[in-house]
Amino acid sequence: MSRDDLYSFFIELLKTVSGADIARATGYSSGAISAVKNGKYQGDDTIVLQAVFAIYGNWHCPALNRTIGLAECQTERVRPYSAGRIRQWAACQNCDRNDNNGGGK
Repeated sequence: MSRDDLYSFFIELLKTVSGADIARATGYSSGAISAVKNGKYQGDDTIVLQAVFAIYGNWHCPALNRTIGLAECQTERVRPYSAGRIRQWAACQNCDRNDNNGGGK
């Protein structure tokens, strides 16, 4: 997803979720969220925007072959291994959204 796409998603999200709530969820300060919104963030705002999308966005899950959000992703990735879901379990373990692989939130 491009930086412009992430920024558009962020601006739309701010219509329904407060900057303070986004700050709490992402671990960034309210000031940082405000600075990104106003184009005055001193660092790489793409990192902040990616963190926002990781928490509030939806994405295609190749293991489930459908669109899911963070809560469902977190639930699925920690479900115990079983013979009936070996492919899904393996996909979740290797997914870049998995916290153990440096992705996710």
